[in-house]
Amino acid sequence: MSSSNNDLNVESVPAATLEPSNINVVKISEASKKQDNVYNMLATESNNNKHNNWNKLGKPEKIKQISNFVVEQASHFGILETELGDCKQYLIDSLDKKKLTCVKDINYNKELGKIVCIHNLVFNSTNRRFTFKRNEKRASTTKSLGAGKTPNKV
Repeated sequence: MSSSNNDLNVESVPAATLEPSNINVVKISEASKKQDNVYNMLATESNNNKHNNWNKLGKPEKIKQISNFVVEQASHFGILETELGDCKQYLIDSLDKKKLTCVKDINYNKELGKIVCIHNLVFNSTNRRFTFKRNEKRASTTKSLGAGKTPNKV
C-alpha cells in the first residue's frame, strides 16, 4: 500500500514541474533579466560619462573629440586631406604630453559633447601646421624669487 501511496503523491504533482527543462528555462530567464539590467546600467553610465567635463573624460573619448574638432576646423582653416592626419597626430601627441588636460586649455561644451575651441592653438599658414602659442600670462620665475642671500661683511 505504501507503493500506491507514493504513486499517488507523484501523480498529484503536475508533470510540467517535474521536467528539468522548465527549471532551466526559469534559471535562464532570471539570468537574462539580470543581464539586461547590467546592460541597462552600463548604457546609462556611458551616457552620463559623455556629459562630463573635459578633465573627467577618458583618453579614448578625448581622442574622438579631438578628431571631430580637427575635421570641423579643416574647412575653416583650409586644411587638406593629406594634412588632416598630421593635425590629428599633433593634437593627440599634445594630449599625451599633458598639454590638453586642464579645463582652461580647452573650451569644451559638455551639453553638446563637443570641443568649441582649443586655447593657444594657432594655425601657421606658411608651413601649414598647428602650433601652440605660449601663454603670455605666465609669470616669470625670477619675479617670484626673493632677494636672495647677501653675504655678511666683517
